[in-house]
Amino acid sequence: MACSGAHSMPKAVRRLPLHVLITLLFGSLLLLSGFVLGVFHYRQASQIIYDSSAQLSAQIQEAVQQDLQNTFTPIRRLLQLLSQAPSTLGRDLDQRLPLLRPFSQALRDNPQLDSLYVGYPDGDFFMVRPLRDARLRTLLDAPQDARFQVWSIERNGRRIVSQYRFYDDTLNVISRVAQPADTYDPRGRNWFVAARESARIITTEPYVFYSSRQVGTTLALAVHGEAVLAADLTLADLSATLAR
Repeated sequence: MACSGAHSMPKAVRRLPLHVLITLLFGSLLLLSGFVLGVFHYRQASQIIYDSSAQLSAQIQEAVQQDLQNTFTPIRRLLQLLSQAPSTLGRDLDQRLPLLRPFSQALRDNPQLDSLYVGYPDGDFFMVRPLRDARLRTLLDAPQDARFQVWSIERNGRRIVSQYRFYDDTLNVISRVAQPADTYDPRGRNWFVAARESARIITTEPYVFYSSRQVGTTLALAVHGEAVLAADLTLADLSATLAR
């Protein structure tokens, strides 16, 4: 019996011409080669940039360390030199006042220093500070023509005698100001404790200075196991070193 409908004939498969296939093949190879070369050059360039950055970073680190070393080394030598002064171990203000001249000269010669001072195991304290800017003069209520401040603390049992003395550029005393409410005790400060526990010059972590309210670091040296001689260096000075 004849089929009622004719079978549908399969469609002929259309094949691309050979030249088109060859073009597509070469195009794919070119794209693949370009991708591989791009990745290769990217990795090479990245490695070059990384190596250059690492080298530059190492050079900067070395330069910063050298600059900081150049900043700290003179201060360390200064502390070692000043530690030999007999007045460093003075028992009262009269015996310590001879330190004013070498301290003031050292502060003139080293403008990066904020102050020089000595703390004693009985809680006494002697500081010399240059008055270089208006902010500090206002904070300390210093006379207009004052160039240096001496801060002295003497303890006798529970009696504490604290005073500021202001000096002109030729180290003539201008005024004396009692500080009856002063409770400062060097024995509780980190620089004092760390120096007494070390045989070398110590450098503290940055902190806020008690009297000037500036942020900086302290280098300190124990003198014959008794007093502690110290120098303050502000972060403004360290920032200038890093900026260079």
